Amino acid sequence: MNSPPHIRDGGECAQLLTSEVPRQVGTGAGGAIDQLGPEVAVVLREGMALERKGNLDAEATARIETRLEAILQAQMRAAQVALEAPSPVERKAAVDGVDRMRRVRSVALWIPFGVFVAVLAGLVLEMTIGQGFIWFGGATYEPLALKLFLLLLPLLAVLFYRRERSTHHLRNRYPTWLVRWVFMYPVMVLLGAGLVAFAPWGWAAALGWAWGASSRVEVRVVSVDAPSPGSRGCDQSAQLEFKGAMASICLEGRLGKQAPAAGDTVTVSGRVSRLGLYVEKLHSP
Repeated sequence: MNSPPHIRDGGECAQLLTSEVPRQVGTGAGGAIDQLGPEVAVVLREGMALERKGNLDAEATARIETRLEAILQAQMRAAQVALEAPSPVERKAAVDGVDRMRRVRSVALWIPFGVFVAVLAGLVLEMTIGQGFIWFGGATYEPLALKLFLLLLPLLAVLFYRRERSTHHLRNRYPTWLVRWVFMYPVMVLLGAGLVAFAPWGWAAALGWAWGASSRVEVRVVSVDAPSPGSRGCDQSAQLEFKGAMASICLEGRLGKQAPAAGDTVTVSGRVSRLGLYVEKLHSP
């Protein structure tokens, strides 16, 4: 409710009791009071009733002025709130802005998480499928992997440092400064860079296996490691060459009746693709 622009305070409204409004009412302009607003009109009519009865003394006039002042102050506050309230267009723009920020923050959170999952998946794939895969691009990627590792070291160092300063995750888990910054922080940087650089081997093996077609091909045995029964990893590995590409292949579960010797050419069953050869079984020479 907006206050009438021609009414400045309660005292001015009270003066209308003995001046303009009574005369206007007497001359048939009774709507003049209503133009001041319903709440003001009620107070003025009460004052006019007191005046007609001869009871409008100084005390009654002061009470009326106080009530009118309170009404006008409330009207001014309501008008100020209405002026400051955002329009529907502004509210919609604000809501749209909040939604955009939420989407941006969601993407900003999902990208690092997706990279983390892809890197861990690459490690797992290399430790499983990669143990039997000869990647044609392995020799080309190996020097690139070293460059990628060295490039990631300063980037991850800055990233982990800023994250630690904002979240204090390491400080909460490792209160000792020496353990936190001399041991855990360098290990995290080195491990993160190494995993990212290492992950493509696992993904190449997985894609080569998935896209490969079953085949029997011949490979050359470059070297054979000594058996190590009971080891937690592969019991025995061999360096195999196929079409100029070499890789260390785990022989556990892939051997025929006997292990090949270095220099032998053996037939293997596996899956061949543009990315390389996945060795499923080595047949005895």
